[in-house]
Amino acid sequence: MLINNLKIAAINLPDIENTLKAKLKYSQTCMHIITLNTSFLRMASTDSVFNSICQKSDLLVPDGVGVILLLLIKYGCLVKKITGNDILEICLIIADSYSSKIAFVGSSENTLSLLRKKIHKRFPNVKLKTISPPMFFENDNRENQKVLDELKYFSPDFLFVSLGCPRQEKWLHKYKNEIGAKINVGIGAAVDFYAGTKKRAPKIFIQLWLEWLWRLLHEPVRLGKRYILEDLPYLIKTLYSTIVENKNTLKTKN
Repeated sequence: MLINNLKIAAINLPDIENTLKAKLKYSQTCMHIITLNTSFLRMASTDSVFNSICQKSDLLVPDGVGVILLLLIKYGCLVKKITGNDILEICLIIADSYSSKIAFVGSSENTLSLLRKKIHKRFPNVKLKTISPPMFFENDNRENQKVLDELKYFSPDFLFVSLGCPRQEKWLHKYKNEIGAKINVGIGAAVDFYAGTKKRAPKIFIQLWLEWLWRLLHEPVRLGKRYILEDLPYLIKTLYSTIVENKNTLKTKN
């Protein structure tokens, strides 16, 4: 299914799990997964480099009510929301069963320390590497190379990067083949949620498609501009354009 020329996969969690297992066991190529929410979609509309990365990704899944609404209006079907949290949990389960290596890049050392403790407790067979690089390390050739060298030496099967969008996607796209991890995902705040340094929305908020509201109420300063002033106007405009496009298509058919 296409939204703004981006091919979004209508896929469920069991199918993703089977896809990742097959990738891990049989493929020699590096898979890039992107979880597409309204912010990502908006950025892709103005950032041609990021748009190209999204188009070239191996799996682009709908993450967020805005993208799901757009797909519902355009195609008349309700697709499954797939979050970075979902992808992380699936990968940890797979990695534990195969005694795989997982690397995390980004976030604070405190968050990564809590993350390591939780993963070691729940998934004792997973081999872990965590890196908390300096801010905007990718702009410093020496610091960036240091991160790359550590990752190549560790040789992860899974690589999760938490730098925020579109930094994490651009960095992964540029270096994934050099690092060699078979499964590469930018997961943003999912690291904080999993480590417990940020509290994820209760299930009732998630079920009512209000996880964004929970995050906004808990981080109004950081997320207010993005959600209210940037994402919401973009979403309204895109929803309207999609409705008009559907009406014109119906008129043409009739």
